[in-house]
Amino acid sequence: MKKLVVNALLCAFVIIPSNAMAESQNKTFSYNNETGQCVDRNGKLGYNPVSPAYLFSGKQVVDNSEVYEGKNAECVDFADFDFGKYVGLGYPKLLRWNMAGANFHNALFVFADIKEANLRGADLKNLEFGYATIHGTIDKYTKIPTAENSECIEKNAELRCRR
Repeated sequence: MKKLVVNALLCAFVIIPSNAMAESQNKTFSYNNETGQCVDRNGKLGYNPVSPAYLFSGKQVVDNSEVYEGKNAECVDFADFDFGKYVGLGYPKLLRWNMAGANFHNALFVFADIKEANLRGADLKNLEFGYATIHGTIDKYTKIPTAENSECIEKNAELRCRR
């Protein structure tokens, strides 16, 4: 009987993981503040895959605007990713996201805002953005957007861009 109860408890633990456990299972690479790179626990360089089901779930509506708050997108590879397919074009806000070390090479971000994000080490250099604002903390490894007609201001480890 004891063995049956123990097995049942183990199965319940495995079958019903918390959101934090499910998220950590998908996160292999973490941002290293000292090197400005994304590494796994063995020191291998790389990025985490995009997980739209996690990143764009749990939206809230505040003042008639969709808000996706507090997501962990650390070291996510957003290369060639179209944010509009998941958040629409109604000026949604990505609020207080951890985007440290994320790769935005040729990603498309339009009619939306990134607010109060951790952008340390993020590669925003080739991010295609328009009718959008980007705001967050940066470090010496952050690559600033270079999109034509974009206006970016760096001040006190903070970045503010609009286009």
